[in-house]
Amino acid sequence: MGPPAAATVSELGPGQPLSASVVNSFRVAAVAERLATHTQPGGQPQSTEFFSLCLSLARGIDFAIANNEVPAKAQELPTLFKQICQRRNDLFLQAAIMVLMISVKNACKRSWFSDKESQELFTLASEVGSCFCSSGDIKNELNDSLSTILAIMSRFYPLMKMGQILASLEAKPGYGALVIDFHISKNAKHSPLEKIRLFVAQKDNIETSACIISPQQVKYESFVFYFFSLFNVSQVI
Repeated sequence: MGPPAAATVSELGPGQPLSASVVNSFRVAAVAERLATHTQPGGQPQSTEFFSLCLSLARGIDFAIANNEVPAKAQELPTLFKQICQRRNDLFLQAAIMVLMISVKNACKRSWFSDKESQELFTLASEVGSCFCSSGDIKNELNDSLSTILAIMSRFYPLMKMGQILASLEAKPGYGALVIDFHISKNAKHSPLEKIRLFVAQKDNIETSACIISPQQVKYESFVFYFFSLFNVSQVI
């Protein structure tokens, strides 16, 4: 079951104040409607407004996700997203479209849209992302590297305890820019002692501390990158 739909203005009683969720749902609908006018065939889109509207729509989606809600008429959005991505080769708009598609990916992961629509949007997001990062041999699955990272933590950081892993990826030999996005839920439980850290480790040789030296260049080696929460065990005991 997906997140609950946000209330609409018509569902509120007379004189009842509008909640932030209702206002956000209205904003998403209004911004989407305005963006749709920029994607009409034969129209004369204004790039500056298009850019701002993409960012505004992304913020509206993020707000709804953070509050575990789905804006009204969310099912109408995939068609608009596909039309927006048709302008992904516009250098001025690429960054704004990328920001929007990161938010769209999170919406897909929370079942806002059908499986078919979600898969198409994931593909479009990857195509937009290829404008900013390498599309080579990158793994973002945790299973293969978890034992390695736990071994490194126990050996070189015995007083540290790893909490929730927010995102991870493995970089293979070569040059390139790597990008990975992740979402932190507004209701996520965490300890006041936890802090988010970026951990970089070399997998090929974990016997010496050289494996935890962050390299200036990643070449001819395999590294794993983790964003995770971390706290000092000695502070808890």
